[in-house]
Amino acid sequence: MTNVGNEFGQVLNCVLTTGEGVGLDELCQGIVKRSKDAGEPEPAVIYVDRDCCSKTEHHPLYGTFCSKLSSYIFEWDKDDICNALHAQMYIQGASRWNISWAHQAVDMSGPGYLVSLNRTITALSTNEIVEILRLYSFLHAIDQSPSKYSLKCKKRFWKGLGELHGSVVAQPLVSKQLRECVALKLLKEFRKARNRPKDNKGKSFPIPQVIVMTYSHIKQLLDEDCREILDKTNLVLVTINNTTVSSWLLDRQKRTDRDTLLQGVQFPQPVGLAN
Repeated sequence: MTNVGNEFGQVLNCVLTTGEGVGLDELCQGIVKRSKDAGEPEPAVIYVDRDCCSKTEHHPLYGTFCSKLSSYIFEWDKDDICNALHAQMYIQGASRWNISWAHQAVDMSGPGYLVSLNRTITALSTNEIVEILRLYSFLHAIDQSPSKYSLKCKKRFWKGLGELHGSVVAQPLVSKQLRECVALKLLKEFRKARNRPKDNKGKSFPIPQVIVMTYSHIKQLLDEDCREILDKTNLVLVTINNTTVSSWLLDRQKRTDRDTLLQGVQFPQPVGLAN
């Protein structure tokens, strides 16, 4: 079924076709002809909301296309935008707006040291615990303190490598940045097959599996077997698995593909805020 509508949501034409989007040229020409025959102005713009230029939901630019198309058609209400921004600042807290700073602070300290730990040990040494606590002390107190989020906010703000359970999340921003940075460093290390451990047949483990194996070892040392770190920090490494890591890698690849395709592209100015 293919429908043709107008800006008021009214259906102008509805045709049963062998497949969605079949015969669009003829349908559009028919709409133009009907306008001429009725002595009405022809449509200024005709667009489709599915499969435009082969941009289905699987196309790397599908999200960008829909977002830009919407921004050129609709106007944002200035009051609604202000209210939404104020609400987001209240939910996340002022310090949460400086995510780049937190990411940089964490990336310069914890992840590199955690990834460099001996992967055959079963417990942290006294010196290793002291070093982790020292690196943790460099972080701002606001980024060390946990913040509570509702289930709705959890799904929106904490989507990533780990799947958090329960109706309330109490987790400092630094923990999210920590697990992301650890995973990124492991990804960089394991991109080359020669850096990955091998199975009994001498075949290198897949990247998602080896990331989960190494990350889980770090998590066990940090979260499960060291009472001192649990008592003196708010560090949390959420459990991950092959599925979540594979999804995370796919999302990263999609962003890379999108950014590559958009390199050098200049978009026209979208419609601004309504008065």
